[in-house]
Amino acid sequence: MSSNQLLGRNSRDEVMRLLLAVSMCALLVAVATGLSGCGDTKDTAAKVNGQAIKTTDLDAQLNQLKKQYPQMFTVPTPRVVCSTTSSGFLRD
Repeated sequence: MSSNQLLGRNSRDEVMRLLLAVSMCALLVAVATGLSGCGDTKDTAAKVNGQAIKTTDLDAQLNQLKKQYPQMFTVPTPRVVCSTTSSGFLRD
């Protein structure tokens, strides 16, 4: 074998090792994410101090707030700051 053929094989081996290392790291991150609780069910909105908060609970509290304070959840209508007279000039 010539030195060029050996060099080509070694560089391919290095690329394959690098690819294997990157894929193993990606697999490790995916497993760690799954075990940490980031992959919980869709009904869980958050975890606070280890206690799961459900989206249904949040929706119920939000609906209660909307009933108690409707002005917080409505967009105010724009007010006219100044108007014009029949002649077209601005008035105070």
